[in-house]
Amino acid sequence: MGASDAIIWAGGSAASRLAAIVRDAGATLVAAGGPNPEAVRESLNDDDVRVFDDLRATVMAEKPSMVLIAAFPDSETGSLDGRTLAELRASGTAVLTTVSPATGLIQAGESGLFKETGGTSPAAGIRLVPRVRRQPSFRAAEDAFSDFGQANLITIESFAPPGVGGAAAAMLGALDTVQTLVGQPELVDAAAARPTKRLSELEGSAAALLRFADGRCGQLLISDRAPWGWRITLSGASGRFTVRPSGFDWVDAEGKKQDSSRTDGPNAGFEGVVADAVRGAIDGSHAGEPATDWVGLLSTAEAVLLSSRTGEPESPQTIARAAAQPGV
Repeated sequence: MGASDAIIWAGGSAASRLAAIVRDAGATLVAAGGPNPEAVRESLNDDDVRVFDDLRATVMAEKPSMVLIAAFPDSETGSLDGRTLAELRASGTAVLTTVSPATGLIQAGESGLFKETGGTSPAAGIRLVPRVRRQPSFRAAEDAFSDFGQANLITIESFAPPGVGGAAAAMLGALDTVQTLVGQPELVDAAAARPTKRLSELEGSAAALLRFADGRCGQLLISDRAPWGWRITLSGASGRFTVRPSGFDWVDAEGKKQDSSRTDGPNAGFEGVVADAVRGAIDGSHAGEPATDWVGLLSTAEAVLLSSRTGEPESPQTIARAAAQPGV
């Protein structure tokens, strides 16, 4: 394959949107697939792009420079197991995803995603996109975060329509942001409009209260019933600090502005941020970015799902320990 060839896996009508993002990033789209290949074909309307229904077989045959996944594979042959990911990494193929690399923590372990070889695991090569930490407004706010000091309450709102990963993508993006700012919560107390066992089946809206070991608390609000977007609100002794794709604002307890910034522009939206991730994956400029903590993300996501069913607080750490199996 060429130096900038790309493959996408998307849900139906979203294929054309993701194809445009990949091309705007300077890559050549050679193949596109999804759980509904005919819907992908109709969305693309491009005879030069091969449409497929088996993600694993296609990426192994093509070995492109980049794979962008925005929908859960619907079969065992479609998912990327540990061996496949190891081979892709060895061939230089970058794997980006808006959703989880597996339907859950146990399935990820059984697929060999966390089996370490030479100090690293196949899951370490899968990058979650878009990550709030990579977005212009968040990066512009980093110095001000230090001046603001400790936040005692962290609220994350996250939205992603079905075409770009839906509620699962919204949750993973929010949890990755929580880990960036505070770390993994100790307990999660959640509710969902449609409680479910699997992240891949999550639809609609969900909310969670988060408790951290150091006494801080947080809120998580996610939905697939709105355009892609996010907002972070930090509250502490220094006032309120709000960050969103268009910029940030910090006001003290009296309402006086302490700092602010605006980053409006094409790079602030979903297309711009994902295109930046695609370019970084292809040219290697994002190679130094911290790896996605898939064990932490999936165990916390499953704590949200479990709590929404039981009505009781659940521990991500307990779920991670329960899911651990010999050889994982």
